[in-house]
Amino acid sequence: MPMDEGLYRAAQSSDMRVLRKYKGQLTTQLTPYKNTVLHIAAHYTDFSPKEAEEFLAIVGLDLLFCLNSNEDTCIHVAARKGHFDLIEALIRYMKKNCSADRESRIEPVQLLRISNSNGNMALHEAVIHRRHRVVEMLVKEDADFTHPPNKASKSPLFLAMEKKDKVSAELILDNSSSPSYEGPCSTTALHAAALVLYGAYGISHFLPIGAECLEMILGRNPAGCLEKILEKNPKLINQVDDEGWSPLHFAAFLGTSRTVRTLLKKDKRMAYETIKQDNKTPLHLAALNARPFAAKEIIEHCPDSTEAVTSKGHDALRLAWLNRSTRVRTTVDLGQFNILQSVLDHHAEQSSDPGVVIHHPYLDETNLWWRGKEVKNKLAEDKDSWTDRINTHLLVATLIVTIAFAAGFTIPGGYEDDFPNEGTAILSRKTAFQAFVVADTLAMIFSTFAVILHFIASLKRGTMTYYRYMWAAIFITIAMVAMMIAFTTGLYVVLRPSQGLAIAACVMCSVSLFGFMFVFDVEGLLHTTRKHGRALIYY
Repeated sequence: MPMDEGLYRAAQSSDMRVLRKYKGQLTTQLTPYKNTVLHIAAHYTDFSPKEAEEFLAIVGLDLLFCLNSNEDTCIHVAARKGHFDLIEALIRYMKKNCSADRESRIEPVQLLRISNSNGNMALHEAVIHRRHRVVEMLVKEDADFTHPPNKASKSPLFLAMEKKDKVSAELILDNSSSPSYEGPCSTTALHAAALVLYGAYGISHFLPIGAECLEMILGRNPAGCLEKILEKNPKLINQVDDEGWSPLHFAAFLGTSRTVRTLLKKDKRMAYETIKQDNKTPLHLAALNARPFAAKEIIEHCPDSTEAVTSKGHDALRLAWLNRSTRVRTTVDLGQFNILQSVLDHHAEQSSDPGVVIHHPYLDETNLWWRGKEVKNKLAEDKDSWTDRINTHLLVATLIVTIAFAAGFTIPGGYEDDFPNEGTAILSRKTAFQAFVVADTLAMIFSTFAVILHFIASLKRGTMTYYRYMWAAIFITIAMVAMMIAFTTGLYVVLRPSQGLAIAACVMCSVSLFGFMFVFDVEGLLHTTRKHGRALIYY
């Protein structure tokens, strides 16, 4: 039998009067998914401390350990939703009503240690959903407990680092006496720290700043968490995963040079360690995946690392030649080691398969690399279709540039004829006119960006071509929206004396704009770009 409708709604709205009527039946009143009133209240209601105490006094101790179909307790649900006051009241209620010397031997912290069907404890859920106040409270409440990894083999600290959640990571490191560092494939939180800067490379590739600078602007400092992890457990720097990758291998492969620098300052020996696949060192991985800044850091700290060769006899320079990475070649050349053989073999190797896709189970699972062949196939599999798309993009972008340029000099309302303001816009002080100027400028800028990206893509080869086309499509979309706004505001400023007509024109343009956004799959386009944007590389 499903839960009574009145009780369900009372649990949603924390109606204490109705809940008291069902006080003796609460353990039998369950939804089809085995949720109790406590699960429902934890999901929907953000109690005040006083309301939480009153609610718990009604539901009693028995419901606290009830599991739903996902094996969630009420505290899992509350942690997921970030209901701090309810969790605090639950812990306080457990301490008051449970005692370790009872027959049941229930301890207050037991509720915090229950795992659901995914192996997540309440702390895992709080970290996953970035509930920082809840994370701090749960860690402090059970500071001596080593929260084990979930069924995905990820500990709370690993999850925090993987999600680039510096706040949660620091809360765990500062308040837990013995946190678990475990991650999938025998990786650790230190491996995950090497991924922190990686997400910035997609954006910084188009900006005149490095990824490290961008991350600092965004308020992330992976080196800070890295230092704290190493202070708490220095041995992690030498720990390798199932594939033989150390944290330095991760950082070098993904190009997070700030992390590379920090790790090398702690222990330079890892620059000479090799992974299982072809005995590649961190410098080899940086060369293969076109990471010039990471390669430079390794060479500066360990210049003799350039002498290492893979099991196939390739040094870092040869791998850079194989991958046709000019920027890495230039960096590696600075190492001042013998390049003669690589130069002699260059022409013969241009036609060979460099095998640049390095396999690693964790990175495969999280899609955190560029798969050169796969991306190239996106352009090669339907060349005619891509040619049509590119021509359409260029046509639209060029039209917007032309219109925006013309509108910039065909000013609504005309120009002043009298000295000293001769030649200036008559309506320049009007808010609507100022909005027109801003929108028209944005349309001009973004459409020009799109044209430039298409031009650059036509000069380049390889995987970056695809991503430039995707970003060009986004810029064209923004330019079209800006052009519509410019038209609307320009029309309004010249029709303002006819108030009704001006408003009607604005309403029609606004409705049309929302209709355009609905028809055009912006969300799908952004999802595609986010998905593939993580694969952007220096090429």
